[in-house]
Amino acid sequence: MSSRDLVINLILLEARKHGLNYWNSNPAPNLSYSQIKKYGLPEGQHGVEAVLYRLFESEILDRRMKSQFSFYVSWVYTKMTRDAHDPIHCASHQSCFNRPDHCKSHKYCQIKPQEWFPEPKAGNLELKSNDRPSLRHFPPSPFPVEMVAKKTSSYRTGDRSEALTSADEILNLAKELLSTDDFDRAIKLSTMLVSSKTVKRTAIEELVELAAPPPKRPMSYAQHEIQFLPRWTRDALRYLGDYVDVVAKHLTYELWKDSAPGNAPLGASIALLETRKALPDSILTWLKTYNSFIYRPAKHDFRLPGGRKLHRFTSQETVLTLFVTLKLVEMLKQYSHCNRELNCHFEAVLQR
Repeated sequence: MSSRDLVINLILLEARKHGLNYWNSNPAPNLSYSQIKKYGLPEGQHGVEAVLYRLFESEILDRRMKSQFSFYVSWVYTKMTRDAHDPIHCASHQSCFNRPDHCKSHKYCQIKPQEWFPEPKAGNLELKSNDRPSLRHFPPSPFPVEMVAKKTSSYRTGDRSEALTSADEILNLAKELLSTDDFDRAIKLSTMLVSSKTVKRTAIEELVELAAPPPKRPMSYAQHEIQFLPRWTRDALRYLGDYVDVVAKHLTYELWKDSAPGNAPLGASIALLETRKALPDSILTWLKTYNSFIYRPAKHDFRLPGGRKLHRFTSQETVLTLFVTLKLVEMLKQYSHCNRELNCHFEAVLQR
């Protein structure tokens, strides 16, 4: 077990003592230790952040780790969502603990907590013990309204109807590249993302599994960002695009070591592959479309398309891009002999 896993398990154990589980926690991916230190916690179900902040303040955890505050919150919450334990039958509820048939598969279910917590309702999560972190311990937050997690909609920063739309270029690219089954699966998963919490989490788990490494980078980063769908989309698209970019660079370096573009943009790799006629015209066309309407805008275009309120990309476009990325990479690897981790000559590519 790595040191990171030990820290995550420590935070998780402390969170369990407070009756926290994935259905009464709602972490905000943009919260950092310094923000909480300066402004306090915003309103909402931020129990995991409160627990981790208290661990740092009490010096149980080394404060040098605070730069990874949001990552640890995300990892703990992910572990909660992947727990097969029924969240309704939690040790934090006295009625469950007193049942003769309460869960026997998880140790935290068999440890009576210091006090009982009611089943959470809409609104703030209160951690009631005086020696435990509580939202009452923090001053009123000056965060703008859009950062306060009070909205209960599955798609909290936009309309459901917006989440289930895609630009024509991205939709047509998916239809051309994907089989009917894969396209229908992508549309189904994007619909599940704006359904109930349970259905949304099932969709996220399936998408995270689809984006599983190798290679570790950038796919582990893409997995992390996918967990925040349908709310956040841009970073997931950038990391998925990085995967296509890295594979294209490896292919050009493998074929023409002396004239490969090295650490140049994806467009330069595509241009070289087109000039040297290394790929069929259809694959080159798909790569150009991918770069023009997905990868490059995800990095540089911050204008909102007509009819959209807050997001440059929708969650449906992100799901379709995941499927398209995996398909494009599969095609490119047919012309390459690089290993699965893509570390065969990665340093040489970056140094050019």
